[in-house]
Amino acid sequence: MRKQGVRQQRRVRGGAETRINIRTTVLVQAALEARAAVAGLSVPLYLVECGLREPDGWSLRQQRHWIAEWEAAAVKLSRSGSALDQLARQANSGHVVGQQQLQAALTYHQRVFDELYRVLGAVDQHRGVER
Repeated sequence: MRKQGVRQQRRVRGGAETRINIRTTVLVQAALEARAAVAGLSVPLYLVECGLREPDGWSLRQQRHWIAEWEAAAVKLSRSGSALDQLARQANSGHVVGQQQLQAALTYHQRVFDELYRVLGAVDQHRGVER
Protein backbone atom coordinates (compact mmCIF):
# COMPACT_ATOMS: atom_id res chain seq x y z
CA MET A 1 0.00 0.00 0.00
CA ARG A 2 1.28 3.44 -0.95
CA LYS A 3 1.77 6.24 1.57
CA GLN A 4 -0.55 9.20 1.19
CA GLY A 5 1.08 12.08 -0.68
CA VAL A 6 4.07 10.08 -1.94
CA ARG A 7 4.29 10.28 -5.68
CA GLN A 8 5.21 7.11 -7.49
CA GLN A 9 7.53 7.54 -10.45
CA ARG A 10 6.08 6.53 -13.79
CA ARG A 11 8.23 4.60 -16.18
CA VAL A 12 8.21 5.91 -19.70
CA ARG A 13 9.16 3.74 -22.64
CA GLY A 14 12.42 5.05 -24.05
CA GLY A 15 13.03 7.12 -20.91
CA ALA A 16 16.13 7.39 -18.77
CA GLU A 17 18.09 4.16 -18.48
CA THR A 18 20.52 5.15 -15.75
CA ARG A 19 20.23 6.63 -12.30
CA ILE A 20 22.42 9.05 -10.35
CA ASN A 21 22.18 9.37 -6.57
CA ILE A 22 23.69 12.38 -4.82
CA ARG A 23 24.21 13.20 -1.17
CA THR A 24 23.62 16.71 0.05
CA THR A 25 22.76 18.71 3.14
CA VAL A 26 19.20 19.53 4.12
CA LEU A 27 19.80 23.21 3.28
CA VAL A 28 21.12 22.43 -0.18
CA GLN A 29 18.22 20.08 -0.82
CA ALA A 30 15.73 22.77 0.24
CA ALA A 31 17.41 25.31 -2.03
CA LEU A 32 17.33 22.89 -4.99
CA GLU A 33 13.67 22.09 -4.36
CA ALA A 34 12.80 25.80 -4.20
CA ARG A 35 14.66 26.63 -7.40
CA ALA A 36 13.19 23.63 -9.20
CA ALA A 37 9.70 24.69 -8.11
CA VAL A 38 10.26 28.22 -9.45
CA ALA A 39 11.40 26.71 -12.77
CA GLY A 40 8.40 24.39 -12.79
CA LEU A 41 10.61 21.29 -12.85
CA SER A 42 11.32 18.32 -10.66
CA VAL A 43 14.65 18.40 -8.81
CA PRO A 44 16.23 15.70 -11.04
CA LEU A 45 15.12 17.46 -14.23
CA TYR A 46 16.27 20.80 -12.81
CA LEU A 47 19.73 19.35 -12.14
CA VAL A 48 19.91 17.86 -15.63
CA GLU A 49 18.84 21.14 -17.25
CA CYS A 50 21.36 23.15 -15.23
CA GLY A 51 24.13 20.64 -15.83
CA LEU A 52 23.63 20.53 -19.60
CA ARG A 53 23.23 24.26 -20.09
CA GLU A 54 25.89 25.75 -22.33
CA PRO A 55 27.91 28.64 -20.85
CA ASP A 56 25.82 31.80 -21.28
CA GLY A 57 23.20 29.63 -22.98
CA TRP A 58 19.62 28.63 -22.53
CA SER A 59 18.22 25.71 -20.62
CA LEU A 60 16.68 22.85 -22.55
CA ARG A 61 13.25 24.17 -21.54
CA GLN A 62 14.01 27.61 -22.96
CA GLN A 63 15.30 26.04 -26.17
CA ARG A 64 12.09 24.03 -26.55
CA HIS A 65 10.02 27.16 -25.90
CA TRP A 66 11.73 29.21 -28.62
CA ILE A 67 11.65 26.35 -31.10
CA ALA A 68 7.89 26.11 -30.57
CA GLU A 69 7.53 29.89 -30.95
CA TRP A 70 9.57 29.84 -34.16
CA GLU A 71 7.60 26.94 -35.64
CA ALA A 72 4.25 28.55 -34.80
CA ALA A 73 5.28 31.86 -36.40
CA ALA A 74 6.70 30.07 -39.46
CA VAL A 75 3.42 28.17 -39.96
CA LYS A 76 1.44 31.42 -39.70
CA LEU A 77 3.75 33.10 -42.21
CA SER A 78 3.36 30.19 -44.63
CA ARG A 79 -0.43 30.32 -44.37
CA SER A 80 -0.43 34.09 -44.74
CA GLY A 81 1.75 33.81 -47.85
CA SER A 82 -0.67 31.23 -49.28
CA ALA A 83 -3.59 33.59 -48.68
CA LEU A 84 -1.75 36.40 -50.48
CA ASP A 85 -0.94 34.01 -53.31
CA GLN A 86 -4.63 33.15 -53.69
CA LEU A 87 -5.52 36.84 -53.85
CA ALA A 88 -2.85 37.35 -56.51
CA ARG A 89 -4.27 34.45 -58.55
CA GLN A 90 -7.73 35.97 -58.31
CA ALA A 91 -6.45 39.34 -59.48
CA ASN A 92 -4.42 37.78 -62.31
CA SER A 93 -7.43 35.81 -63.55
CA GLY A 94 -9.48 39.00 -63.90
CA HIS A 95 -11.54 38.75 -60.73
CA VAL A 96 -11.93 41.87 -58.61
CA VAL A 97 -10.10 41.75 -55.28
CA GLY A 98 -11.58 44.16 -52.78
CA GLN A 99 -9.40 46.83 -51.21
CA GLN A 100 -10.50 45.79 -47.70
CA GLN A 101 -9.76 42.14 -48.39
CA LEU A 102 -6.30 42.95 -49.72
CA GLN A 103 -5.53 45.38 -46.89
CA ALA A 104 -6.63 42.83 -44.25
CA ALA A 105 -4.41 40.15 -45.80
CA LEU A 106 -1.41 42.49 -45.99
CA THR A 107 -1.92 43.72 -42.41
CA TYR A 108 -2.10 40.14 -41.12
CA HIS A 109 0.97 39.19 -43.15
CA GLN A 110 2.90 42.13 -41.67
CA ARG A 111 1.85 41.18 -38.11
CA VAL A 112 3.01 37.60 -38.65
CA PHE A 113 6.29 38.81 -40.13
CA ASP A 114 6.79 41.08 -37.09
CA GLU A 115 6.12 38.12 -34.79
CA LEU A 116 8.69 36.01 -36.63
CA TYR A 117 11.18 38.86 -36.47
CA ARG A 118 10.56 39.20 -32.70
CA VAL A 119 11.24 35.51 -32.18
CA LEU A 120 14.37 35.70 -34.32
CA GLY A 121 15.57 38.72 -32.35
CA ALA A 122 15.05 36.89 -29.06
CA VAL A 123 16.82 33.78 -30.32
CA ASP A 124 19.78 35.53 -31.87
CA GLN A 125 20.41 38.70 -29.89
CA HIS A 126 23.92 39.07 -31.30
CA ARG A 127 22.78 39.61 -34.89
CA GLY A 128 22.75 43.39 -34.65
CA VAL A 129 20.71 43.59 -37.83
CA GLU A 130 18.40 46.57 -38.10
CA ARG A 131 15.11 46.30 -39.88
